[in-house]
Amino acid sequence: MTEGDLFDRLRALRGRLKGPMDSVEPVQTEPVGRTVMLVDDDEDNLSVMTRHLGRHYELIACRSGEDAVREFMGSVTAVSAVVMDIRMPEMSGLRAARLIRDNDPYVPIVFRTGFSDEYPEDEILNMYDGTVDYVTKGQRGHDVYLDRALSRGIKSYDVLRRLDDSNQRLKEYDVRLQTVVEQLITHEKNLQTAVDFQESLLGSVGDRPGFRMAALHRFCEQMGGDFYDVIKVGARKTGVLVADVSGHGIPAALMTGMLKAQIEATDKADEPAEFLKQINLNLFPTLEPREKFLTAAYAVADGDTGEVQYASAGHNPITLIHADGSLEEHGSTGLPVGTIGDLQIEQRAFMLGKGDSMWAYTDGLFESPNGSDERLGRQRLVDLICDCRTDDIQNWAGTVFLECEQFVGSRPIADDMTILSLMAV
Repeated sequence: MTEGDLFDRLRALRGRLKGPMDSVEPVQTEPVGRTVMLVDDDEDNLSVMTRHLGRHYELIACRSGEDAVREFMGSVTAVSAVVMDIRMPEMSGLRAARLIRDNDPYVPIVFRTGFSDEYPEDEILNMYDGTVDYVTKGQRGHDVYLDRALSRGIKSYDVLRRLDDSNQRLKEYDVRLQTVVEQLITHEKNLQTAVDFQESLLGSVGDRPGFRMAALHRFCEQMGGDFYDVIKVGARKTGVLVADVSGHGIPAALMTGMLKAQIEATDKADEPAEFLKQINLNLFPTLEPREKFLTAAYAVADGDTGEVQYASAGHNPITLIHADGSLEEHGSTGLPVGTIGDLQIEQRAFMLGKGDSMWAYTDGLFESPNGSDERLGRQRLVDLICDCRTDDIQNWAGTVFLECEQFVGSRPIADDMTILSLMAV
């Protein structure tokens, strides 16, 4: 097999290089700050690569496979990619790459090779896994292919790392949830442990740049399916989420634990619609077989401009009370999470001026019947919010919540109750 034949086989396997091999296209390089390790026993090759790549990356240069393995394992700097010559004395690049991969299974490795007969095609083909790449020495456009391979490899590395971190967090939550369930089955007295655990999942409400906040909740059983969270989005933005899982008690509470894990893992916190789509994508395989779903409203408020971007998956309207007493309502922009795999949600915006407040709540606040089987209803809840207005958002929210409880009276509430409010200051 000729060098050209092997090159064609690898290109077909990879399926990512487009057009004829002698075409050269501009490449978007990674930002300065990434560290790339260069490994070559030829000083001239190292100098050439250093001049080319040093404009875009921090570099660590090694003259042998042994030095590369030792430097990689002992480096205090995170190495984002390795460019490795294959033919080197004592330890080949293939051997060094396998040892480096034993230490970090995701780090991208770009081989520089002439495909010598000493290195049969099977060895290189067997190393290929989507993050191992290659460039051919002396080929036309070598630098462009090297840039492309590094950019592609580093992006794949970032995704794999993020997925690995997310999976680890999900495993940790699963272990904690399973522990809680086992305790409930064998020791009813440990129910309080589960209650405390769910309480710990709820967001921490406090003042944020440009806003004051309040949140209150009450489960109709010891645990429930209502959930809220407060997410720091950069230095001056605040994300607020209110969700309602179908059902009550422990099954619904376990779903809120899974929701919290997805919130911790997402990288879309600044994009409400994408945030809810990503949560749906990850939770749908769990919710759908159990005929479960959840409604959720998520908004990101800018503490400097007062702009609020929001999306709502089948949740109650967000109520906006202006400082002058006027009222706006912003309704659902998509179906509930868990109802369909390819969830489509629209993102919308509104403004919060100084003294304006936004309110998100679950339907238990206005649908729980009193002793006369009468329900407060959502319109009366909105009227109540307007009537109880005060400049202290915590007192305001507390009064509204207490009025809803007093309306139900001594009758046990039929659904979980949650309210979250945010005021621009």
